[in-house]
Amino acid sequence: MNPEDIYKLNMAFFKKNFPQLKNLFSLEFRNCKLVEIRQGITLTYRVNNKDYFIHSKYNPQRESLKILENYDLKADHVVVLGVGLGYLVEKVARLKPNTSRLLILEPNLEIFLSSMYYLNWKEILSYENVYFYIGFDKAELSKTVNSYLDFSQFDKIEIISLPSEERLFKEVFDSIRYVLDNEIKTMFYDFKTRLAENYSTGNNILKNLRYIIKTRRVKYLKNRFKAYPAIIVGAGPSLDKNILYLNKINNRGVIIAVDTALKPLLKAGIQPHFTVVADPSYKNYLHLLGTEEKVENFLITETSIANEVYKKFYNRIFTTTIGKPIFRIIEDIIGEYGELNAWGSVISLAINFAVFAGLNPIVFVGQDFAYTDLRNHCRGTSWEDNWLQYNNEIDDFLRRERKSIGGIGKSFEQTDIYKKKVLTSDKLLLYKNYFLNVIEEYKNDIEFINATEGGILSELKSMRLVD
Repeated sequence: MNPEDIYKLNMAFFKKNFPQLKNLFSLEFRNCKLVEIRQGITLTYRVNNKDYFIHSKYNPQRESLKILENYDLKADHVVVLGVGLGYLVEKVARLKPNTSRLLILEPNLEIFLSSMYYLNWKEILSYENVYFYIGFDKAELSKTVNSYLDFSQFDKIEIISLPSEERLFKEVFDSIRYVLDNEIKTMFYDFKTRLAENYSTGNNILKNLRYIIKTRRVKYLKNRFKAYPAIIVGAGPSLDKNILYLNKINNRGVIIAVDTALKPLLKAGIQPHFTVVADPSYKNYLHLLGTEEKVENFLITETSIANEVYKKFYNRIFTTTIGKPIFRIIEDIIGEYGELNAWGSVISLAINFAVFAGLNPIVFVGQDFAYTDLRNHCRGTSWEDNWLQYNNEIDDFLRRERKSIGGIGKSFEQTDIYKKKVLTSDKLLLYKNYFLNVIEEYKNDIEFINATEGGILSELKSMRLVD
């Protein structure tokens, strides 16, 4: 079959099955050029008025087999980074085991269109466990990678790069590798969290049930605060710089605190309208211990949190579910409570609640995602309280806090919002990236503002809370 006929078949296939790519098919060929050779066709790509060969000038098929000699096609996860005309993709798709998961990534739209003159995409995408992503939008790529990864069979990932494209688009390829690395780490952190929670989750739900049925249901808060701004308060070190400004807001916005920030806010005389709680461990209850008579407003809690929270705060709780199968069975009997999304850090639950409640804009304070001033958290958290209960010296606590930083993931420096160097960690960056992915989902409808006076959240519009 000649290249024009292959292109027409591919075009018909994509228009029917992937209508979201319709704008792609009107793209003009400006840099790519098909070149006929004795062994078929090859491809060139023009950069700065110079044409570079994407494949061999003589035998692209043999070149692809040579490249694959350096890779393990029996890996349970395989990525082909750079499609070219598809010689490499075709070999990998045919040679990989059916159980192996294949992800095909091509950031250059024109090169992808060129592949439609050679590669039978309908056949390739009909193989089992094949995923593909065209272009380069980090949020959309993260979603695709997340769907592609399967922890239940994850042992090894093999990333096969088309060398010519890697040289031409090194910066983009490095960014794609970074996204892949982040999503894999995220998957493992999430698994560890779920593994740690596995026993306590079902046990806590059953213990909490007698109290849950007395609580309010989060579904009744859907869109209840439209046209009101939200201020989501984390317990990052920078919260100390602007916590007192929250007193001056005078109910001009809805304050949503993550559980870690509750005690610091109460000590500053600030009553958050909602405090979000999600972790099922007993140690997480310590963020609320001793506040039973001080909290005047409400908690947004997940069904599997520590029983002590429900026992002591049930009359102030709005209950939400976060995809727990055991509680879905209970809901079939007692009715729906309303579901919110969450992962890893409680901040994701706070964001999803703010969106669910219709709040806009959403302002963040205390979201450093970094060890500002070599500290883990703002002053006044439960960890500090517990330490000072048995040790009188705050200086000892500060030394202990600094020492603990090296033990929380791999630490390294990044540039903060003031263009200064600050220490962060791989785990904090994973939380930040997930945080940004959540925001990406809503950014067209909701304005997000960073009022944290420190840290590395430079991707959002920044302002001071006092302004």
